[in-house]
Amino acid sequence: MLRALQEMAELRNLLQSEKSIMESAEKENKRIEEEEKIRVEKERQALEEKLEEEKRLNPVIKEVQFEKDLKGHTNSVRSANFSPDGKWIVTASWDNTAKLWESDGTFVATLEGKPNGHTKVVNSANFSPDGKGIVTASDDKTAKLWKIIYE
Repeated sequence: MLRALQEMAELRNLLQSEKSIMESAEKENKRIEEEEKIRVEKERQALEEKLEEEKRLNPVIKEVQFEKDLKGHTNSVRSANFSPDGKWIVTASWDNTAKLWESDGTFVATLEGKPNGHTKVVNSANFSPDGKGIVTASDDKTAKLWKIIYE
């Protein structure tokens, strides 16, 4: 009988140890699950941030709306170009002129006149890379450089 009591005590100890091991394993599993949730959430946030940055840097065009006519030429317009900084527009026309506009479409100046203006159709007009000059090309067999003088 003493032997049976000892065996029962050993069984109780084994059961208690097994219960402790199971509780420890459950705690460890919960800790691992929480760490995994945190890792997944951080990855999700990083991907969302990357997507937002991508949208900011490379916006997707939803729609293009008409804004304004640039009126002033008396014949067909052959080209129109924005300045490198986006503040100006230059247009070239079959009316033998090029015109400078603010980017909102406000007229600024006509590039024409003797002795410097073109005598035939102006086919193209473009800004210099630094935005401080304009080059025009014409059927009068010339290309002309125009310097923009700021106040």
